[in-house]
Amino acid sequence: MKQLLSIIFIALTLGGFCQSQISTPNIQASNVTMTNITTTSIKIDWTSGSGTYELVVMRQSSSANSLPSNNAMPGYVANSVFGNGSVFGSFNTVVYKGSGNTVTVTGLTPNVNYE
Repeated sequence: MKQLLSIIFIALTLGGFCQSQISTPNIQASNVTMTNITTTSIKIDWTSGSGTYELVVMRQSSSANSLPSNNAMPGYVANSVFGNGSVFGSFNTVVYKGSGNTVTVTGLTPNVNYE
């Protein structure tokens, strides 16, 4: 069964050695594509924005939505196994944090929709 999935991409900028405040970049990540979709995994690709980090956050669609905090960005830990990364708000899970443009997320539950 194909999973319904939309991803929250927030690219944040970071000054040298974490001494300046993190801010939202001028250009957000774009051109999101999802391939290799199975009942338990999905590959996500995107074009990077102008920030230092790309942050990919997923949640089960029945969970409440919450945006990540710029101030908490350095502390977020990503894990591409859904549910094993940092969680904020109501089950918003960080599945990718870095400067790349692809992640394969595993550990999804069959017949559950994700956003």
